[in-house]
Amino acid sequence: EETGEPPATVAEALKWLDLRTFPVLEDAKIASQRRQIGELHYDAPASLQEAFDFQRKSLEDLGWKLLPGGRLDGENPMADFTQHGFLVSTSVSSYSPTPGHVSVWLKNHGNVLPDRLPVPEGVETFYPMRSRASYVTTNDTEQTAEAVWKLLLDLGWQPYGQAGTSRYFKQNAILLTADVSAHPAQPGKTFI
Repeated sequence: EETGEPPATVAEALKWLDLRTFPVLEDAKIASQRRQIGELHYDAPASLQEAFDFQRKSLEDLGWKLLPGGRLDGENPMADFTQHGFLVSTSVSSYSPTPGHVSVWLKNHGNVLPDRLPVPEGVETFYPMRSRASYVTTNDTEQTAEAVWKLLLDLGWQPYGQAGTSRYFKQNAILLTADVSAHPAQPGKTFI
């Protein structure tokens, strides 16, 4: 679901979802640094399926629509949901530090779909996902990185720091991470 709207402000994002007040499973242990407007992480005593079904129902009760392509059962279930051009992902993992608990993640990715952002010529989709886009090319890594940064700057994205090969950009309340690097296991290939 694409709105064609500019990247959302905090007020616009809050209109559809505030993960600070989102329901959590009973006896949940919330990771304090993860209880934010756009991201929630907690551990709870539940099975993978119980936790995933709870997250799915909670989102659907708020009007979020399940998108195709998720893993709705089995090990580490995950799915993406949309509403009014916004994208939210949820996943459940058995990797909790507390025995008998599962780890639950929700993330509001905002109203900017990564696979709709422009990319340099000569790239191919590598691993398509709604919440992130990845590409591969045989073009030079440094030139590809400069082309990616320029495309984002031309769209009004503002530099917001960097770490390693990743650069961060922001526009309104949306944070975008762009990583361009050479893959050590695949010489001659650049990954975006």
